[in-house]
Formats: sequence, C-alpha cells, structure tokens
Amino acid sequence: MSDLNEKQLLLANHIDGMVVVDAGPGTGKTHTIVDRYVNMVKSNIDPMKIMMLTFTRNAAEEMKARITKKLISMDEGDSKAYRNMAKNVRTTTFDSECLNIVLDSPESVNDFFSIKESLSRSAHLVENETLNREYFRNFYAKFINEHSGRYHKDGKDPAALIGNKVNDLYKIINKLMSRGIIPMEYEWFGKGERLIEGRTDDLFITLKNNEKSVKKAIDDAKKLEDDYALPDELGSCDDESISDDILHSISHEDRFMLFEFIRDVYFGYIRSSIADNRLTFGLVELFAFAILYSDRRSREMHTVDYMMVDEFQDTNELQLKICLLLLNKPNLCVVGDWKQGIYGFRFVSIENITQFEDRVDLFITELNRDDKRIPFKMVGVKCIEFTENYRSSSLILEKVFRSLELKGSEKDVIENANVV
Repeated sequence: MSDLNEKQLLLANHIDGMVVVDAGPGTGKTHTIVDRYVNMVKSNIDPMKIMMLTFTRNAAEEMKARITKKLISMDEGDSKAYRNMAKNVRTTTFDSECLNIVLDSPESVNDFFSIKESLSRSAHLVENETLNREYFRNFYAKFINEHSGRYHKDGKDPAALIGNKVNDLYKIINKLMSRGIIPMEYEWFGKGERLIEGRTDDLFITLKNNEKSVKKAIDDAKKLEDDYALPDELGSCDDESISDDILHSISHEDRFMLFEFIRDVYFGYIRSSIADNRLTFGLVELFAFAILYSDRRSREMHTVDYMMVDEFQDTNELQLKICLLLLNKPNLCVVGDWKQGIYGFRFVSIENITQFEDRVDLFITELNRDDKRIPFKMVGVKCIEFTENYRSSSLILEKVFRSLELKGSEKDVIENANVV
C-alpha cells in the first residue's frame, strides 16, 4: 500500500461507515477503490456481500478486471483462495443491477401498481431513445383518443395545452421517474399524495428546478387566453427555465387538473409498457425501486453489507433510494466529483453528493415511513478529498479551479437550482 498518498491510504483503510470521496479525474480514485476492495476481502468480508456500482459497462468491466488481477496476484504457492474469491466480485452498472432485480421478480411490479397487466421475465430493454419516443407518441395518441373530453373543465383542456408537444410530456414523465415521483391509478405514491390534497407546489417546483429545462410557456397569447400554460420544454436540455410569473399565474385548481392529467398519462404509459413487456432505462429503475420497496423477500435476496458507487455525481434521487434499499448496514462509500455535475446529465441530482448526509437521513425516514425497509440510521459521514492530481500539471489545475470562481455576467445562462 506504499504507493498510495495520505488521502488515498485513508480511504483504502476506512472500510466501515458512510464515506463521501471528492475525487476529480487523475486523482487515482480507481486505483484506491481497488485497494480498498482488497482490504475488505482481507478483512474476511465475503465478496458476495460487496457491491460496486458505476454507470458504464466499460467502467464496470475495467474495475472488475483490476480487482480480479489484484486478488489473483495475492495467492501464494498452490493456494487458489483469492482466485476463487475473484469469481464472486460484483461490479456492475445501475442499469444492469436494476434490470436483474426486475427480471427476478417481475410479478412484484404488477402487485405494486395493482394492475391486471403482467410483466414477465422475458421483458426486453429498449435502449434506443428514438424508438422509445416513438412508442410514447403512439401510446399518447391512443390515450387521447380513448379519453377524449374527460379533462375538459370550464373550457380548459390540459390535453389541448400539450398539443403536439408530446416529446416534452415524455421528458416530464422521465423527470418525475428520476425523482421517485410515482403515479398510482387514483393518487400519487408516497409523498406525492400531498398533491392530491391540493398542494401542487411541490410537484410544480420539482418540474421547474434542477434542470436545464423549460424553453418558455406555450406562448404569451395562449397564457393570457387560458390563464395558465404548460412549460414548453420541461426536462429538456435547453437553457431557460419557467419564469416565476407563469408559475404564480397558475391557480391551485388549474395545477391540480394539469397534474391529474399528467399522472393519468404517466400511469397509462406504465401499464402499456408492462402489457407490452417493454422496458426503458427509466422504467427499469422505477420498477426496481417498486420491487425493493414493496417486496421484502426480493429486497432480502439482493441486499449487501457494503456498497461502493463510482461517478456518484451522476446519480439521481431514485438511484440513491435504490442504493439505500440494497444495504443491510450503513456502509456506503460514494466517489464523485461535484464539479463535473454542475450542469446536470440525465436528470441527475448534484445534491446527492453536496448534501449527502442530509439527503440520506431524509430518504431513510421517508422509506421507513410505514415499515422498516432500511435497518439502520444515519451514523455520520467521513469526508475525504483527493487533491493530488497525477495527470495534469499544477499550473493547469490552478487555472481550472480559478475558472470555477470567476464572476459571471448577466448574459451567462446558469441554472439557479444547480448552484452550490
């Protein structure tokens, strides 16, 4: 372990507890994570009780290859003890782990949503986003045809507001998935129930915040005519956000009708996907959460004692909840670089790393609201920062960090919700 610097050595030897590591590119995080894993195995921790999660298959495969090589090199003589342990190394992606959970217990998805449609183990994951958008457009056209007129009230029609902006509605739904906001047939799941009581501010602000989202309202004329407007690009990668005047112009009653419509479309989309045995990345995570939340047997089958998550700045709220539901003990080590998450990607929540302790404590309380799903409490966090870079010169690093502190101008576009 002499090749590790002081901070790296601190992480490699700190096995138990909650750990947040701020490590940018070139700081030796992968090398240190490998040594930490080896130390865990040396401490007689079963590799099957350790899960390592990242975001790409290449990263997961590289991590597994490095760990395997390191373990095999530790065997002495004819011993194959570490070689045998290497066969049980669990490094995977969020998508793969969630898909595994879903295909192990597909019937639990039907039970969670209380629907007659049935997901099976032959369900297929569609990775092509163009095909997924096309599927949603076809579903939505059928939904509107079957429910035409249901949402008309005082001449206002949320379906008419959406018009041909079906892609934007698809983005809204995927944004809600990433936040763990789940529709049931007649209400919102969990804390979303507050919306049914008329307090729609939370969901509306959810759609407004943490995203390079909204382009503009449908248009000023439509806003004046109907007294409310649906955001044009919620959840998109555009740079503008919904203005406060539009937010305040929408009455509670109108928001309720709008979100009731969104909930029904969202729930119908889930039912349609289940009936067609069709999965997307967003649905896989949503269904994995539903299974872990509602099915104790499935949860116990997949839980581990230790977890390490790389590129943690790329996680969203739902993924953090899934991590907690997969843990038997408060041993979660997350490694990331908050500076890489400033602008957001795929509905990430940078607060997962910048507000880790508070968020974990909040989610544990939320997930244990009516049952003890997470068998531990927040016990404090060990924070470690890797500052020594082995790729870039000190001059380059100084320029980069100073650029992060530069004052912006009024012309610069930045998302307030993502400012740390």
